[in-house]
Amino acid sequence: MVLKNLAGCTLAGDAIIQTNIFTREPGSAILSNPVACFSHLLSAHNHNAAGCMEHAGQRASMIITDDSTSSTSIHFDQKLGRLIDFKSAAQGLDALRDVVQGGSTTCRIDCETESSFQLVGP
Repeated sequence: MVLKNLAGCTLAGDAIIQTNIFTREPGSAILSNPVACFSHLLSAHNHNAAGCMEHAGQRASMIITDDSTSSTSIHFDQKLGRLIDFKSAAQGLDALRDVVQGGSTTCRIDCETESSFQLVGP
């Protein structure tokens, strides 16, 4: 996936490149229903992606650095045609340097997230 526009910021040069890998894992059965299993890996390692944003006559220039990864597992009930569960974990280190009207700021975000859900049958 190649991002050229990010929340109103138009990126210059090579833009942001994210590698997405989807894999069909071996299936299983839950209560004799066939279950399709998938995994998803995302990797983004971008340094010094430059961009600019204009709003109300003001122009802001920015440089974005992104090092992030995530992994997800998904189980889907093929017979009922519905999602059973989903589990995801992500780690990221992002930095944003910007210049607005001659003043500069730096923002650094270091985060880890985990999310999951499981659908309860009828």
